Amino acid sequence: MSTLIRPSEAVNLAVHACALMAAAGGAALTTSQMAGAIGASEAHLSKVLQRLSHSRLVTGRRGPGGGFTLTEPPAAVSLLRVYEAVEGPLTGSGCLMGVPMCGGTPCPMSSLLGEVEARIAEGLSDVTLADLGPAVRRGLAKGAARKRNQARTRARRIQNTTKGR
Repeated sequence: MSTLIRPSEAVNLAVHACALMAAAGGAALTTSQMAGAIGASEAHLSKVLQRLSHSRLVTGRRGPGGGFTLTEPPAAVSLLRVYEAVEGPLTGSGCLMGVPMCGGTPCPMSSLLGEVEARIAEGLSDVTLADLGPAVRRGLAKGAARKRNQARTRARRIQNTTKGR
């Protein structure tokens, strides 16, 4: 199923990484930890974290015990700020197709696009990283339980194959 409005992969990674940092309660998370939890490329996530760092939403520390943390409390960081840290200011594109061909005359879609973009900006402003916390913690708990179950299953398989020898 196709959708008309979809954030870029970089925005998707930024929101997920920031939500993980928010759920970590101030503990530093490595790129590797976040990439594993999100199921993303470490290299791509690293580039996104650099953008977030340049915009001062996150700070990174190298070395043992290092990683990334949010620079502000999760309740103070809206999804619009995360979006704009990665993509720049959310401004109207003016053309749904990306290439204006109307010759300077007002496009019949321009008012609709303006309304949609304003609603998206408003919605992103109204949701903070703290709002995502409960869902992220539930998702992490489910992921951890799934990994424990997979480890138990592997251990049983190994036991069963060694018993037959």
